[in-house]
Amino acid sequence: MNRLLKQGSVQLAVILFCLSLTHFDLKATTIPFDPSQGLVVVEATIDGRVHGRFGIDTGADFFYLDRQFAKDNKLKFTPNLRTRGVTGVEGSDAPSVLSISSLKIGDEEVRNISARAVDLSKFISDPRAQIPDGFIGGDVLREFYVTIDYPNSTLELSQSRPDFLRGKKYSKTRFRLYKDHIIVDARVDDHTTISMLFDYCASVTVLSQRKAEHYGLPTDSRKPYRIDLLVNDNLESEDVVTVTRDLTQLKKSMPRADISGIIGASFLRQHKVTIDYSAKTIYVHHRP
Repeated sequence: MNRLLKQGSVQLAVILFCLSLTHFDLKATTIPFDPSQGLVVVEATIDGRVHGRFGIDTGADFFYLDRQFAKDNKLKFTPNLRTRGVTGVEGSDAPSVLSISSLKIGDEEVRNISARAVDLSKFISDPRAQIPDGFIGGDVLREFYVTIDYPNSTLELSQSRPDFLRGKKYSKTRFRLYKDHIIVDARVDDHTTISMLFDYCASVTVLSQRKAEHYGLPTDSRKPYRIDLLVNDNLESEDVVTVTRDLTQLKKSMPRADISGIIGASFLRQHKVTIDYSAKTIYVHHRP
């Protein structure tokens, strides 16, 4: 289809992390988020005193904080603990361990978190991007039904089975988990099906250079274009703003995933979905 956009007409800020988190006790809560950058960003409070803006990241498995933010707010670093490196689409970093007593999101509170501090600027090359203070990852999210309602800019975390599942106003699509990453099958325009990450921390949808070249799409990362995407035959968006990126380093960190792209907010903002990690299912809410 190859509907090329003018250079600079879309904000390019793609972040993806790969690690894990434990020790939480969240209950149901509904929280508004700021969709201005294409990310699901909510306000939260650390240790009862440090206020910040944090992205909901289905591509991360720890609670990540920007290292300078953590230092400026005198958060507690845990010395001499070795951790795996963090790899994203645009960079990598060696994380430092943080000990967080509490994270309050809306009316709910997460306690005793072993978080990670990284230099978030290494993962976002676009100087226009407003980098959040951190990201909340999959090891928290997978314990909940996670409902992200882009049309109404709200996030809901629920430990109990949501009421909407008693009715019929939804459809289901299955996904696979690679560590804490959600992977789905998607068809690009009328081409073959490929594996893609389902990532609420990507502000734009991405195709690998190899697939873009194969489909006859622009391989220059500075030239956004539009495609149609169909996920597992029942989750569809048309005219999805997409860019081509080199995913080599990301694919090396996920060698068995065989991903060819990332489904980001330029696709997801058209939908209200609930992610059920335990059942490996995405519930697609039907529009009224």
